[in-house]
Amino acid sequence: MPKRAEQKPPRPQATLPGLGRTQAFVCSCFGISEKELDATLQRIRTYTPDAERHFPRKWSRVLPVRADAKKSRRREAILTVQREAIYDRIVRERGRPLIASTGFVTEKIVFSLLRLYEKLLPQLHLGRCSKPDVLWILTEHVFLPTVFIHLIKAHRNGLGPEFAGEKCWYFPIKEAAKTVKPVQRILDYWSRTSALFTPYGASIRLAPVGKTEADKLTKKRESIKKRFERWRSGENPPTLDDLHRFVEDAGSDVAWLDDPAAWKARFTLALAANSIADAMDKMFSQTRPNVSLSLAGTMGEIATEGIVLDDEMKLADPMVFFAVRLWQFKLQRDGHWQKIISASTSNLPPFPAFTTVEADEAHRRKIHWQRNPGNHLMELIQTTGVTDGVSRHHPFTLNDYLFELGVSELNRMLAIGKKTGRR
Repeated sequence: MPKRAEQKPPRPQATLPGLGRTQAFVCSCFGISEKELDATLQRIRTYTPDAERHFPRKWSRVLPVRADAKKSRRREAILTVQREAIYDRIVRERGRPLIASTGFVTEKIVFSLLRLYEKLLPQLHLGRCSKPDVLWILTEHVFLPTVFIHLIKAHRNGLGPEFAGEKCWYFPIKEAAKTVKPVQRILDYWSRTSALFTPYGASIRLAPVGKTEADKLTKKRESIKKRFERWRSGENPPTLDDLHRFVEDAGSDVAWLDDPAAWKARFTLALAANSIADAMDKMFSQTRPNVSLSLAGTMGEIATEGIVLDDEMKLADPMVFFAVRLWQFKLQRDGHWQKIISASTSNLPPFPAFTTVEADEAHRRKIHWQRNPGNHLMELIQTTGVTDGVSRHHPFTLNDYLFELGVSELNRMLAIGKKTGRR
């Protein structure tokens, strides 16, 4: 009898980390230790009525895992402590506000990504896709587009090209066949603004003081420069406390361009970006080696995709932009996109022969609205959304409907991965 072909064991059901473990990962990226999480917990307990009932007495590493359990009694309390610790790290220093535009941008990006993940987690049909496959689909089609739209909105708040899409300072890049990570890049930009690294700045600092004071300043400069060169070369990666002390030691030497709080906020984001890049390279090492080096290029690619937005910028909401992008791809794939483009270029009303200034301005606004395909896309979404809402017996809400469209497209991609056995 012919031998039966050996059947391959079925691929295990894919699972994604719950919100507790995900927020624990974010904490680790920002260098938040268990000791700091416990300090945050104790602070929350001091001003929470009946804290013994709602919050654990002490923080431990197993709490995030317990928060992801289906019947976790203190899930919200654990998640709250993590979120508070992350917020503290981004916008405060030693309990005091750290006022910096980079910190505000970081806070918006981090918490919008966490909210998106929390909303998506129960709605994804993972099937038999591998965990790296699922995470890559989410990275490529949810997380990176969301970061992109945040950078677009923050572009004018940065220092030069700090948030300028593909040129953003917080992505790893390749320079002279060497990988330069975000912390190294920020150190490099910092050095260009610092008087510590120029003979002109040295003469200004040392001329008015005596020899003893001059010797102290010289030793301080040399200490800072040694730390800088060591970290800039990638040796002995610094902690966040190291980087913040580094900024404090420099004092006013960079204040002519930006204050110390701004540079501390930049180093905070850069250190987290370093950790995320390393985690991505490890997670996707089998299928996409050194994938973190492609992130900056991805920002440039999204900018050239021609994703349209409406005049009121409702489609640019970071909580739904990923879905808007996926829906435009679907319309293009199904051959319906040309209708949107045609609607924006046809039937433009001509100016009347005789009119007033006010009427002319109103007419120009009407033409401007007509020429923007994003407005016609919005009309289509609202029309189909209201129709679907009536058929499903629930009212139409733009963001909820767009989110449903995005989830539908993500599940379609996951189904394709399941059928092809893609790895």
